[in-house]
Order: sequence, then C-alpha cells, then structure tokens
Amino acid sequence: MPPPEIEGYSDLTQIAKGGFGVVYRAHQDRLDRTVALKVLAVSDLTDRDLQRFDRECRAMGALSWHPNVVAVLDSGVTADGNPYLAMEYLPAGSLADRLRRGPMPWAEAVEAGVEVAGALGAAHAAGTLHRDLKPENLLYGSFGNVELGDFGIAAVEGLGGTTTGFGTYTLAHVAPEILQGERPDERSDLYSLASTLHTLVEGTPPFVSADREPVAALITRVLQTEPPRASAAPGGLAELLLEGLAKDPDRRPQSAEAFGRRLQEIQRAEGLPVTALRLARMTSLPGDEAGAAGPTGDPTPTVAGAALTVEPPRAAPTAEVVHAPPPATTGPTQHRMRRRALPTRTLRRTAPVSGSSSLALASVAIVLAVAAVVVVVTRDRGDTEAATAATAPDGTAAATTTTPAEPIAADDIVAVTLPVTANPTGIDGRGDAVWVAHTEPAGLVTRLDPATGGVVTFIRAGVEPRGIAATDEAVWLASTADSSVVRIDPATDEVVGSVDVGGIPRNISATDTAVWVTDNLQERVVRVDPGSDAAVATVTVGAVPFKIDATDEAVWVTNNADATVSRIDPATNTVVATVPVGQAPQGLLVTDEDVWVANVDDGSVTRIDPATNEVTATIPIGTEAADLALLEGALWVTDTEDGTVVVVDPSTNEITATVEVGQRPTGVTTAGGAVWVTDTRGSAVVRLSVER
Repeated sequence: MPPPEIEGYSDLTQIAKGGFGVVYRAHQDRLDRTVALKVLAVSDLTDRDLQRFDRECRAMGALSWHPNVVAVLDSGVTADGNPYLAMEYLPAGSLADRLRRGPMPWAEAVEAGVEVAGALGAAHAAGTLHRDLKPENLLYGSFGNVELGDFGIAAVEGLGGTTTGFGTYTLAHVAPEILQGERPDERSDLYSLASTLHTLVEGTPPFVSADREPVAALITRVLQTEPPRASAAPGGLAELLLEGLAKDPDRRPQSAEAFGRRLQEIQRAEGLPVTALRLARMTSLPGDEAGAAGPTGDPTPTVAGAALTVEPPRAAPTAEVVHAPPPATTGPTQHRMRRRALPTRTLRRTAPVSGSSSLALASVAIVLAVAAVVVVVTRDRGDTEAATAATAPDGTAAATTTTPAEPIAADDIVAVTLPVTANPTGIDGRGDAVWVAHTEPAGLVTRLDPATGGVVTFIRAGVEPRGIAATDEAVWLASTADSSVVRIDPATDEVVGSVDVGGIPRNISATDTAVWVTDNLQERVVRVDPGSDAAVATVTVGAVPFKIDATDEAVWVTNNADATVSRIDPATNTVVATVPVGQAPQGLLVTDEDVWVANVDDGSVTRIDPATNEVTATIPIGTEAADLALLEGALWVTDTEDGTVVVVDPSTNEITATVEVGQRPTGVTTAGGAVWVTDTRGSAVVRLSVER
C-alpha cells in the first residue's frame, strides 16, 4: 500500500506499524527537516471527532517545550481522511528496543524514571494525562535523554472506537481502576510508570506470564494478584515500585513530583549522581527573585565540593573566568584495580548517550574547592610503591597509526580519576591544555593542565556545548541550545565570537583553515570560515550525522542512523564517498593511514583505508564502542556500557588491554602523553598513562 498524500511532506518511508496505524519518516518541505509522521487508523471523522482530535493535539503540542517530551510539530488530516501527527524524529529507538537484549541496569532505569516523572508532572499540571505509558513510548532523544511520546494518543486513537474506556490501553501496564471502568487520573499514569520501571529492571511486565494465555487471565491478575517484588532492584526502589503498583490509587505516590523525588532519594542513598526533575519551564532569568530556586526547586548544585553561586546576568556577553588555586600537595591514594576479562561482542539496538538537555542559559560563578585526586593503578605485580602521573611530551601531534614497540598490557596503564563539574559531554586536547565541555551548569568549559591534571580555569561560555574542538588559535564549541558555534581565545580564555549555523549543532572538528560542524536536525555538515567567523558552505550527508574529524585533505562524518560514514572533499565541499560500517557509528578518528569508526550498537570498531575508501577490518571490542584516540601506536576505545577503555594493537587488530575507567566513559582525547576520558555519569575525567 503506497504512503498517504500529505500536503507539505514528501519522501514518506514506513518505519513502524501497529494497531494504531503507521509511522513514516518524512521530509517536511517548508522547514527542510526530517520528521516522524504518525497516521492513525481511523477515518470518516465527524465534526465532533475532528474537534476532539484537534483538542488532544493542542494538548500534546503545549508540552513540546519539555526536554523529556517528544515534540509534536504539526497535525492534520490526510487526503484519505486519516488524522496524522508530525513529531520529532528520534531514530535511536525506544526503551522497548533496549529491552530486547535484556533487562536494564537499575541505576539507568532510575535515571530514566526521574526524567519521565518530570514530563508527567508537567503534563499533569497542564491538565493532560498520558493514558498509555509503556517502554514502547519512551524514546531515546538525540543526546541520550529519555523522551516520552504519544501524550494523549490513547484518547486520539479512540476516536469513533470503543465505549469500554480501556480498549486503546496496553493491558500489561494499565491501572486496575481503568479496567474496572473508572476514569483515570494522575495516579493511573504513575501506576503505568511503576509498571514500566519494573519491566525495565526485571525484563518483563509485573503481571505478564511467560506462557501464552488468554487476555482474561492477565486482567484477573492485574485486578486481584499482589504485584511481585523487583528482585533486581535495591530495597528502596523495590518498595517504591510496589507502592506504585498498588491496586488502590490512594496507596500510590500521589503526584509525579512525589514519585520523582523518591527516585532522586534512591540515587542519593546509593551514591549516584542525582538526575534533574524538570517539572516547570524557567520563567525568569537565573538570579531573579522569582527564579532563584531554579526551575524545579532543586537545591543549589555543587562542583567538586564547592557551591555554585547563581548571579544576575551581566550586561556584556563575555566569558567569566575563575582561576584555580594550585593543586593540593597531599599524596594521592593508591589501590589495585580489579582485572577484567577481555570483552565479548554483544549486539544491541539502541545507542543512548549519557547526558540531559537543559536549554536555559545560566550565569554562574564557580568557587573551586580542589578535591582529592584518586589514583588507580592497573598493576598486578605484588608491588605497593606509590605511583605518580607521567609528564610525557604532548601526545596530540602524531597523526599516523604506528605500531607500538610492544603491545600495551593492562599492567602498563595507570589511571588517575579527576572529579570535575557535572555531565562532561565533550573533550579535546591540544598542546598545553585539555578542554572539557559541560552541559550542566549550562555553558561551562573546564581547562585542565595536561601535565598535572589540575584545573587551570573555568569559562562560562553562555551556551549548552556538546562538541568541542581545539586548535592553536581557537577553541570551538558546538552549542545545541542556540544553533551556534562559539569561539574561545585560548590565550585569554575568553569568548571572542559566535556563528549562527542553524539546526542542532552536535559535534565539531577544526583545522587552521576550516571548522566543520555536524547538524543532527537537518542531516548536514556546516563549514565555518575561522577567518571571518561565518558559515560558508553546507554539505548534505547521511541520517543523523554525529562525530566529525577533519584534515586539510578530507573530512569524515559518522551517520548514526544509517550505518555509514561520509567522506567530504574540502576543496569542493561535496561528498565523494559513502562507506557502510557497523550499527550506529558514533566515534571517529582519522590518521594518515587509517580511518577508525566506533559503532555503538554492535560494539565494534571499523577500520577503513582512506586510499581506497574500503573497510579493511571489523574489530569487536565490547558492548558500546563510543569514541577513539591514538597513543603510543595503540588505539584506545571507550565502551560506555561496560565502563571501560579497550586498547587495540593496530598491527594485529587484537585487544591487548581493558581498563575500568568509571560509570559511563564517552569522549576521549590525547594530550601531555596521556589519554583523557570523560565519565559523564561519574562527573569525572580519567587520565590514562603508560608506565612500563
């Protein structure tokens, strides 16, 4: 059956189908962007039905400001009379897709639960119920956050349909009171949230039997059987889920905010970073009396033990720099690291990338309290002598894949963990600096001394940076919040320019002659001239371009949603090759001899010969291969799921070492003769040096 005709949309490609209708990936012609079109399986609507459909669409659209709600962009009726909704296109998949490879770690489920509770709280405050919360309706956003989709869709899909009141709900997660014919309220959504979290940590819904059985049996259990306890969850979480699954709505948490606060308490009790609970949009500038407590009333965040002081915005858009005191002189603590077996290849479908989206720009002053640095030594030689970090020459200059004198083993690697500000999302090393971008607090950039690992300065860039790239002349930030590229002068640590590139700039690479930025929204790469600070060209690439690495001869881009990389000729600003690689390619590293690609979904690294644009090897390294760096002739690959860095010998394409580096290592770079890794969930940067 051909796709429907919808005015203003073209290139419809079916990507999902269910009882509700069909979802298409489509091009919205007027705004030149990719969207998801959901065409519902109902037609011949009455005027009353159309009014109800319009009312529900308006309710969903009114919530599109929330970072954990899938944005509704448009709605209408097809030429055949079927209602449709145009929504944000999120190609990374749903939490249901994630469950296909097994239960989710409970800490990850709790993080998702706080985000969803914030979305529900905002919806309930606006008088909107979700009605059909389940893992299938929780989608991974462009930056790893969880977004709740299909708000109110149960009501929309029920147009002209059932009269029972629950025919459009998913029985595995529907609240008992709805099955008994009662009207749902906010606590019905919270039951579905508890059921969904139980499913994430246990792998199956609480009342669903492993065997096929009549629907009546499932309904009977939902109505009459006490919920099972989640065995994979810690005590506090298991108790909260039992409360949320109570038959009596009065015994459940009475609001989404209360549910979210309980999840935050569990994170604190377990020593985890606390996920922001976003219940309301910011309505005043940070520092104003009305907004001094922050948009959610959360306590003032801290950085390495020091409070963040929110100040009124300054008149001039200049960077704020706080010079750090010298590092503490007390000796580091040394202990042994548990050795890990080499990873095995595991298939997965979705590619969540840790980090939450906060679009508000904050003016922050940082008072630094230098925390104790923990040194982790990957030695197993029976020795207990103190280890110190090496101060080798700058390791960033090499741009060739050379063979190490001998393979690097785990015993040769020393890891130093450096606590930093929350959510380090981007990292790049150059000469005498390691630059780290943070999205929370919004727009913060940390400059580290690669020789000591100490903080040199904090820079308030006034944006929400994701990607960061450094040259001798400038540090460039890709700002997702305001569609700009920001320029920092490394000589003064001040913001000296901003370029509007449109879309959602995600990652960035820079040479002395050009700056290249991936645009997640419009599936393109934007070229910026550093001489004029102006966008001078755009290049259409594959679906959801992510990482980019540029030289004067070639620019390479990973296309996260279509399993390819694009090669751009900077002389003509055109794509000259498209190379199939692994699933959900993310990380990218270009050398003179090789192009290396880290594929998140299948945990592999693809090796490409740039002379022929052909794949020469595929190397399984673990669960989620995220980013790559080259040091001492070895390839270093972060594995976000396993919390490790894997070392590969390029001469044999074999793994020689695996090092534990934190909770969720993502970005990686080299500087000062060491490898530097961002641990986004652990709010740390880990320095890895080779000491033979």
